[in-house]
Formats: sequence, structure tokens, C-alpha cells
Amino acid sequence: MTSAAASPDLFDLVLHGAGDDLERSWNERMASPGPVSEFVPPLQILVETGRREFAREAGATLARALVDKNRAADAVGILMRLAYWKIESVSGLEEVTSKALEAAYGSEDWFEYVLGKANLTRGQSVEWPAFLSLAECLGFTPGRVVEHRSGWGPGRVDEIHADADEVTIAFASGRKHTVPWQTAIDTMTALAEEDLRAMRLHHGLDALFEFAQAAPTEVLRRALRIYRGKANSTQIKEQLHESIVPAKSWTGWWKKAKAAAVEDPLIAVEGSASRPVLMLRTKALSLTDEARAQLRFEKSAQSIVGGLRAYFDRATRDSDRDALAAFATERLDSIARAANGIESAYAVIFLEEIGALSVEEATPLLRPLFGIPATGDYDPSKVELFVLADIEDSSIRSRLASQLPDVLGPKWVDAVLDQLALLSEHGDNVEDALETLVEALRGAEVPDRLMALYDKVNPFPHKHPFLIYALTKAYSEGAFEGAGRKADPNIICRVILHAMRIVCEQHTGRRHTRLQSRILTLLAGRKGILEDLLETIDRGTMSSAINSARAGGEDFPPKVMAQIEEVARRRFPDLYEEAELNFWDDDFDIFVTRAGFAHREAEFHNLRDVLIPANSKAIGEAASLGDLSENAEWEAAIEEQRTLTAKASEWEEELQRARFLEEVDIPDEIVAPGTKTTILDLDSKETKSIRILGPWDAAIADDVVSYRAPLAKGMLGSSVGDHVEIALPNGTLHLEIVAIEKLY
Repeated sequence: MTSAAASPDLFDLVLHGAGDDLERSWNERMASPGPVSEFVPPLQILVETGRREFAREAGATLARALVDKNRAADAVGILMRLAYWKIESVSGLEEVTSKALEAAYGSEDWFEYVLGKANLTRGQSVEWPAFLSLAECLGFTPGRVVEHRSGWGPGRVDEIHADADEVTIAFASGRKHTVPWQTAIDTMTALAEEDLRAMRLHHGLDALFEFAQAAPTEVLRRALRIYRGKANSTQIKEQLHESIVPAKSWTGWWKKAKAAAVEDPLIAVEGSASRPVLMLRTKALSLTDEARAQLRFEKSAQSIVGGLRAYFDRATRDSDRDALAAFATERLDSIARAANGIESAYAVIFLEEIGALSVEEATPLLRPLFGIPATGDYDPSKVELFVLADIEDSSIRSRLASQLPDVLGPKWVDAVLDQLALLSEHGDNVEDALETLVEALRGAEVPDRLMALYDKVNPFPHKHPFLIYALTKAYSEGAFEGAGRKADPNIICRVILHAMRIVCEQHTGRRHTRLQSRILTLLAGRKGILEDLLETIDRGTMSSAINSARAGGEDFPPKVMAQIEEVARRRFPDLYEEAELNFWDDDFDIFVTRAGFAHREAEFHNLRDVLIPANSKAIGEAASLGDLSENAEWEAAIEEQRTLTAKASEWEEELQRARFLEEVDIPDEIVAPGTKTTILDLDSKETKSIRILGPWDAAIADDVVSYRAPLAKGMLGSSVGDHVEIALPNGTLHLEIVAIEKLY
């Protein structure tokens, strides 16, 4: 089947390239020309866009090269297409043409008959005017496809009857007609192999649909040629529906093809979206012309940048890039200088990326994005780093993060360290920025401050999984070395394995998969840190590591699990001799009754839906009072906002970790969450009963103690008759377990 286009660089040169570049690239291919199908589409585009002279010379050069490679039939095919395209004259090919014709068709019994119809004889030199007549006749030889102009449709030439001066044609309708030769010439049109009507007779529907999916605009161009370069959607459907594109796939394919046509430099689209009219252009749009047409209605910097990036990716020459850069400056410069938050950031970063703005010019334009003046001093704690999360384009976001040291100046370390934990709470789409900033901090050589940041976030792996990964990676690369105290490998190991467990449990999409892969590489890759950590950690941490790996489920990496098991069995074999860990031993899950869960859920909804909106209203009212630098009400409201949002995030995360005691298999005859325990105070001789439930249950009944409270923790796992000693802030209790009753 005819391919969609020549190799990308040649096809691009035909569309946009200068003549010298195109000629040089074309000639380079003549040493070993590929399939003819690589050359026909660009030759036809040259003809249709008014470069007929170049098409003539390029086609003639290709024909000579094909003859030299003993590809006579291909050479004749190229010359026939030049004839179909009504190229007026091609000189200097007489010997080549005669040689190619003899080599291609000399053995056919119809050859001399067809030569005679063009008033030629065998062995005669064939000049171009004579070949034009012969090309028409060759279009009616066996295997070729012709179109009856009066209603019979397309058909394949089946046989030539030289003695009767007739030709038999098998039409797509299933009927065969034998007609006089001259009648065929007068009433029918020979079709090129790449004509859609010919393709339908040469190829099956599966192959045609595969071609239509791979090259929708090429198929549209071929359909438009049937209608002399202009057709509406009904006409397009008439040519393609069911014969090229199956009916069941038509809607989806047509939607894709229309979208591609809008961006195609050779197709103009007019009319409405539901009733478009497509036309072949007489001049291919340049990349910049395409960009202008495509982006003419776009107003936002994000849309303009997204569109322009695709054109820059296609630009292979400096001249195209320079023209696109000028257009980008024209559209984006005023937006960049408008100090309009994220919109300006998109414009500034992209213009700097393509060299239209220097870093020095970009810096004062970007500083207001982060809530600080364009020039001069600022308070690092006031930097609004979290705006990075509002930038949807990952390329812009990453580049902006990498430029923060330049944008924020000498105080950038203070600003980033103060705000990085807050940034990490603003969704998965800031992962690239977090990694970039942690890497920059590592280069700034501030080990004590990096360790302090790690201490701040490591209790919350559910809230900061990627930041914990990035900081642990920095630790593995020596970022904590030189700090006033050494990093505790027990904490490092516990936290990163807990983060891996969380990611495995919340396997919700591509980002989690990517983070899981990164943590796996950090732990067990070629330079993985897990082996060293496992050889260093204490017994309790090893027990926690085993528990985290087992709780990670089937998504927990087997390689990590195997490494933990191997080292644990060697270093602490007694861990595998003990009874199974009690369900409450792992501090990740929060065990609670349904009533306790409902109580905390109601508190959370009140916080999220009542208190936080009220605080936002208070911030607005305080801001209306004037100068914020001396506005105590505003500062108090902002501080309350930070407290409320932090609490809401923490509560939401805790609710996700909740498990119901009613559904847990509570062990027999030992103190456990979900039991009513009677205790005797050995000092006061007083006896009382308490229910040991979840941390949120303690707020709804007086006799409930949270299993995480010191009193209950000191009794967990004990049996009737056991004496326990529990240290409390106001003294030490000496208790005896008198009775245990399971509540669920």
C-alpha cells in the first residue's frame, strides 16, 4: 500500500524547506532510492503547490536512478504520474524512457498493440509528447484501475483483445464489460495506484483502515483530489465510509481526522464544526503561518505556549525557529510583562526557554508570582511557593523551579525551606518541582536545615510521600553529611518503607506507579540504600520493616520484601519464632468503632465546610481594612488559616487510615482494642472497668480509653491475673488485670 509520506525530513522540506535544501536531500536519496511510495506524495504536493518545475526535474532524476537500479516498472510508474499531473515537458529522457518501457513490458503480449495505439513502434525513441499519449494507453493495461465517467464506477482492466481491438474490464459492481478500445479511452479515466478508488480495488478493508488510522490527513487529501480539491463532509463520507473506514469506527475516525486537518499545512478547513468544508491549499503554510492560523483565537498564555511548543518541536532549521521565536515574542511579550500571576509565568518562562528573554530580564517579571516585589528585599516567610502547584504544564513548572535561586536571590534557601512542606501538600503534580528544589538545596550545602525539614515531614509519609522520597534520596547522596547530628538509620528505614507501603496501598494511577518505581530504585537499585540500612537498624525497626512490607500487599515490590526477609532472618531469627504481631502493633491503621468514626467524620466536615470558609471570609474582610503590613486582623486570620488547613489535611488522612473494630478479629483472653477490661489498683485497692476503644471513641463516653493512651498501651497484650506497671505523668500505677470481655 502507498505510504503516507516520505521520510519525515524530506516531507518537511517539501512543505517548508528552501529549494536548495530540498534538492540536496532529494539527490542524496538517488544513490539508493527507497520504495516509490516514499516519493509520490511529496512530488504530488510539489505539483499542487505550484512548484511544477521542481517536480519535473525531481521526477526525472528519480526515474533515471530507478532505471540504473534495474527498477524499470517503478521508473515507468513515476513517468506516468508526471504525465497524469500534466507536466508539459521533460527533456533528455528519450533513451531512459525507451529502455524502461522495454524492460518493464517487453515480455507482455499486449505491449506492441499498446505502443501502436500511441503511434509508436518497438525500439523507437520515445520523446515526452509521445510518452504523454502512451501514458494514457498504459493506464488501460491489465491490472490497472480505471473509472467510468458515466456511472459504472471503478474497475480493474482484466484483459486486452488485440485481434478484436477491445478491452475487458471487471467493475467493482461485479460485472465485466468488454468494450472497444477507443470507447474505453473516450469514456473512462485511468487512475493512479494511490487514488482512493484504485486502492479500494487493490487492498482489503483491514489494510485500508490501518492506513487511514496511521495517516488521516493523507487519506483526506486523496479524497479531496477526487473532488478537484474541495469537498464537504457529506462528500468525504461518500468516499471513505465503509469502503476505507468501517461504519463502526467512522465517528471516532472522522473526529480524529477533522482535528488533524485543522493542523495540516496542506488543508484549509472552513464552515462549521458540524459541517466543515475542506480544501487543498495551493501553497503550504510555513510553520509560523500554521502557528498563526492555529493560535489566532487563543488568548491564554498556557494555550499559546502549549501550541507553540508543538511547532518548535517540528522546526528543524534555524530559520524556522527564528521565525517562530519572533511570533512567540509578538504573542507573549505583553502577557509576560503584565505581572498577571501564572499567565505571566507561562509567558516569561517560555520566552526565556526559547532565548527571547534573558535570565536577567525574566527574574523581575517572575518575582511577583511568588508574592514578593519585583526588586528589593522581602520576607522569606511570605514567599508563596505553593503557586507552583497551579502551573499545569510540567515543563514550565520544572523550569521555573530550577530558576528559583535566581528569581528569589540570596534568600532563596530560607524561602524554599520554609515553604517546601506546604508545597508538597498541594497535589501529586508538584513532584518534579519538589525533586528539583531538593536537589538545589543539596547543592546549597545546608545539611542541618535539610535534616530539620526531614524531621518535620517524616511523621507524615501519607501526606508527604514524594518529598520524603526526595529527601531520602538526598540523604543517600550525602546531603545530611556535616550536620550537627547524624541521621538515624532506624528513622530513615522506617519512614521510606512506610512511604512505599502507602504508595502500594493507594495504587491509584500513573503518578503513584512512577513514585513506587523511584522508591524501588532508591532502595534496591544499583546504588540502593536498603542493604546498608538493614545491616544497621535495630531489632524493633526490623520488625517494623517486616510489618510494612507484609502490609503493602501484592503491589509491594518482591525484591524489597525478599531483601528484608533475608537480612532479618540472619540478624534477628527470633522475629520469626514469635507469634504473629498483634493487629494494633503497627501505628499506621487507626482502629475505631463505627460510632467513633462518625464522630470524627462530623468534626472533619464541620472543619472543612464551616470553619475554613468562615476563616476565608474573615481574611477577605481583614484585607479590606488597608495596609496588610500593619494589619493584625489579617495576620491572625492567615495564621488561623494555616492551622485549620493543616488540621483538615491531617484529619482527612487519618480518616482514610481508619479500620472498624467491629470488623477486626479481636484475640481471646488478652487485653486488646475492642475489649472491656476490669482492673484492680493494687495501691488504692479500687476496682473499675474501662472499655478500650479507638482514639475518637474517648470523646463520646466517659468509660472509654483510647488504645493509644498510655493507660491502655501499658495493658495491651496482658491476660487475667497479670500485674502491670504503667508510668503516667502524675505517677506510676500498679494494676492487676481482673477480667477481660470482648465487645465485638
